[in-house]
Amino acid sequence: MRYKTEADDVWDSLGQMMVYFLSAVVALVVTFLVTKYLSKSNSRFHVADEPNHRSLHSTPTPSSGGLGIFLGLLAGWAILFLKQSPLMPAELGIFPLKIFAGFVVISAASYWDDRHNLSQGLRLFLQFGVALFAVVSAGPISGINFPGIGTLDLGSLAAPFTIIFVIWMMNLFNFMDGMDGFAAGMGVFGFAALAIAGWTEGALYFAGISLILAMANLGFLAENFPPAKIFMGDVGAVPMGYLAAVLAIWGVRANIFELWLPILVFAPFVFDATVTVIRRMFRGEKVWVAHSSHYYQRLVKAGRSHRQVVLAEYLVMLACSFAALFLHYVGSETFRLFGLVIAATGFLALFRIVDKIAPMPPRNDS
Repeated sequence: MRYKTEADDVWDSLGQMMVYFLSAVVALVVTFLVTKYLSKSNSRFHVADEPNHRSLHSTPTPSSGGLGIFLGLLAGWAILFLKQSPLMPAELGIFPLKIFAGFVVISAASYWDDRHNLSQGLRLFLQFGVALFAVVSAGPISGINFPGIGTLDLGSLAAPFTIIFVIWMMNLFNFMDGMDGFAAGMGVFGFAALAIAGWTEGALYFAGISLILAMANLGFLAENFPPAKIFMGDVGAVPMGYLAAVLAIWGVRANIFELWLPILVFAPFVFDATVTVIRRMFRGEKVWVAHSSHYYQRLVKAGRSHRQVVLAEYLVMLACSFAALFLHYVGSETFRLFGLVIAATGFLALFRIVDKIAPMPPRNDS
């Protein structure tokens, strides 16, 4: 009988790395090729986004690019799912497949919404159903850790909080998908950061799924970077928000990281969307009505180009990802608290600068 040696472990690790690498490359290539096809006007799945007074684009542009990401993820994840026996920790069971099931449902609903404009009530009902399924599958976030302060036990509020968290992440990604290269860039930086966090903590399957997501967004970005040939649409933005939320839940429940890490990683979206919605509520506006009050929208409306604004946003995304990972590896809770306070203060300072450069538009009562 031959016993497993240290050399065998090395070869096993290299084999796993090759599976993850191959899956990510397949996701990137498939997404790029499908997106390139979808950007053509004769595409069977062509959905044109007609510009209006709130839009940041001036010509009709295809908005079904999320289908490219969907198929890229399908191809990349299929490799992982087929190889799941040696790669996936036994305690995960079929959880990754449940993640994908929710992703398929919300992608289909969002594509239908792109084509036929679902009512707000039906859209929210479907999002609630998918969020509930995610929480039942993964379990809720039972507590929120505040570095240097302690953990807030959510108790009976755990499930409602987690459902609201998933729904909010789906919608804020959709809110922020209004500028060339923006949502895809957040997907690249955000999911890459989660992949690094998972990899360094030994959660290789989590890291592999996150890496595939980052690479699929990169494949789409090739056609979406300013000037964009195609937009992500609801079929891309809403599922990306769903996956960001579900991976955050997975990471917290598996003790890969605390909730503050994905919040900081996706802070360029979380802060802009949340602060803008709160400000509009205080102004008495109907927050569910489309608008152009987000900070990135106001900068473009004020005369900055898509490329200038999105490159500046990429720097913020990179800084947030670096800060989140750095604070994650720092042992001192007090230092983490200090770092998070500095990050929040930095965003507030940036918002003040944008307010001076490009004030909020007049109140929207429509």
